[in-house]
Amino acid sequence: VAIADPASGFVTGGGWIISPEGAHPSNPSATGIASFGFFFKYKKGRSIPSGQKQFTFMAGGLEFISISYQWLVITGSDCAKFKGIGQISEGGLFNDIDHPSSQPNSQPSSQPSNQPSFQHSVPDWPTSMSPSKPSAQPSYTGLRFGFVLTACDGEKPGVEDTFRVKIWSTADGSPVYDNMMGADESSYDGTVIRGGNIQIRQPKKTKKKSKESKKSKKINAPFHV
Repeated sequence: VAIADPASGFVTGGGWIISPEGAHPSNPSATGIASFGFFFKYKKGRSIPSGQKQFTFMAGGLEFISISYQWLVITGSDCAKFKGIGQISEGGLFNDIDHPSSQPNSQPSSQPSNQPSFQHSVPDWPTSMSPSKPSAQPSYTGLRFGFVLTACDGEKPGVEDTFRVKIWSTADGSPVYDNMMGADESSYDGTVIRGGNIQIRQPKKTKKKSKESKKSKKINAPFHV
C-alpha cells in the first residue's frame, strides 16, 4: 500500500529506454526506443500532486499523456512512484478497443488542454534507431487509462537510472503497456535508461535553533570587565 507524503520532494526525468518484447500486449513482438518525459511534485498546501508525463513508443504505435494525478511516493533519495490517469492517442489505441470517433453520433476527439508543453533533451540518441516523428499532433480519445510510473535515480557510482511505466484500461483493467510485465506493481525494478537523466530531490530541511540553545550560549559566553 502506497503512503503518499505531501511533504516529499519532487521527481523529474527525460530520456529513453529500449522497450522489450511483450511490453505492449496488442503488439507483443514490438521492440525499440520508447521515450519519456515527466515532472511530479506536491505544491505547498496541496494533498494531490501535480505534474506532467508523456510516453511514446513509436514501434508499438503508443502515445500516452497524463491528465490527472492521485499520489506521489518518494523513498529516500533513490526511487519514486507516481499514480494517475492519462489518455492515449487514437493512433496508439490497440485494436480491440473501439475508437469513440467510430461510434455513431459521437463527437470528434479533441486534444486535451493540459497536454504537456515541456520537452526533455535526449542525449546519445542513436541515429540508426531514431523513430520517425509524426507529421501532426496526435489526437487523443476520451477514454481513460490508469498508470503507475516508477523511477529510480542511480546517483551513486555504478548505479544506473531505471524507469518503468505500467498502463492499463480503467474500463476493464486490461494491460496496455508495461516494460516490466509480470513484475509486482509495488516493485521498484525497472529498465535501465539508455539516454537522458532521472533526478529525485527531497525538500531541504532547515535547522532551527531552540530558544534554550540560544539562552545557553548567552550564559556561557565569556564576560569581560
